[in-house]
This record gives sequence, C-alpha cells and structure tokens, in this order.
Amino acid sequence: MTRIATAVDRVVAFLVGLALLAAGAAAIVWNTDLVSGAPEHLTTPWFDSVRAAGWYPWLLGGAGLALTLLALRWLFAHGPASKVRRLVVPTDGAGGVVSVDVGEIASAAAVAAESVPEVLSADGRAVVDRGVPTVELDVTVSLAGGIDTALASTEQVREQLSAMVGPLVATRTRVRVERGARVR
Repeated sequence: MTRIATAVDRVVAFLVGLALLAAGAAAIVWNTDLVSGAPEHLTTPWFDSVRAAGWYPWLLGGAGLALTLLALRWLFAHGPASKVRRLVVPTDGAGGVVSVDVGEIASAAAVAAESVPEVLSADGRAVVDRGVPTVELDVTVSLAGGIDTALASTEQVREQLSAMVGPLVATRTRVRVERGARVR
C-alpha cells in the first residue's frame, strides 16, 4: 500500500468516525428536552416528488457507477507496492547494455548487514516509492550488543549499497532495536 493510500484511508476514517459520532449524539439527544423545538418525526415531502421524477433512476445509476469506480480505485490503491526487477545501468562502453537485479542487491545488502554480530536480523527489498526505484533495508539490532557499533556498520553497508547502484536508486535504511530488550 502506498503512503498516499494510507493517508487517504486515515483522513476518510477520521471523517466517517466524526460523522458517526455526530449522528450518534444527535440520536441520543433527539427525544430529550435538551433541544427545544425538535420535531417528533422527520418528514420529507420533497423526496416523494424527486422519486417520481424521470431523472431519478438515472441519478441512482450514475451514483452507483461512481461508487463502483471509487471502490475499484480504492482496491487498486491498496495493492502491494510495485517492485523493481531489473535496472539498466549506463556504461562507458559502446553498444553494450548492463542491467542489474536490484532485488538481489538488496538481499546481498541484508546479508552483509547480518554479518555484524550486533545485528540480529536484516531484510532487504527493492520497491518503487513515488516513482523512484528504492532499496529498503530493515535492520534489527541488539540493545545489549552496542547500538553505536551496529549503526556504524549499517551505515557502512548503506554507503556500499549507494556506491553499487549509484544515483539511479534511492536507499532507505530502518534500524530497529530488538523488542523486549531491557538494560539492567
């Protein structure tokens, strides 16, 4: 799922939640004396004339189609992030083309990061983030093993990764400290 889809989901969930809270509060205070002059029943005489109009079925059909298209767009936005397969690297030679498997480079960076004793686990993957090929490296370090050493070695792996793929690929490194670790 992309960051935009996540942000839209959060905003829509907030607005729907706010609307549901307002409707619930209105339903609670409807039959109380807190709101003076509130009608006992809602009447909608204008709706009967709208329902009898010839354009009303077309309006419902158009709204249904729009909601269906919106639902399909929402589903496609929540698909997995696209992955980088191969990347063509410019060469100095004449006539040759070099392509690299960015996923394998990400996996190799994860293996290199895991070789450090302070690193408990590492995972590398290649994705497309906002149209830019990106290598994501997730590293979990041990609190007891020394975070400074793990961070320095992870930074060294990131620099090597940047040197290999150059400016064509962005790198993102997330360092996490192991869960449940306590210093005594």
